[in-house]
Amino acid sequence: ENLFQQWLNEKTEKDQYTNTTHKDLRQSYIYWCEDAQIKHPYSTRAFTNAMREAGFERSTGGTRNWKGIRVTGHI
Repeated sequence: ENLFQQWLNEKTEKDQYTNTTHKDLRQSYIYWCEDAQIKHPYSTRAFTNAMREAGFERSTGGTRNWKGIRVTGHI
């Protein structure tokens, strides 16, 4: 299991009725990396690619949202 997948498992959950902003997801990931003392978290581009590889899609429209995922706990 890679570190990105570990973050997904620990700090997010799939929810088909929820869209979450890219900003909120990435902030959760950055905080998780800091807590886990990960020195080199994914860049914005790598984060986007990892989200796609994990099977998530961006919503269409003006706001940069990811479909079907929400952050658990505090951001």
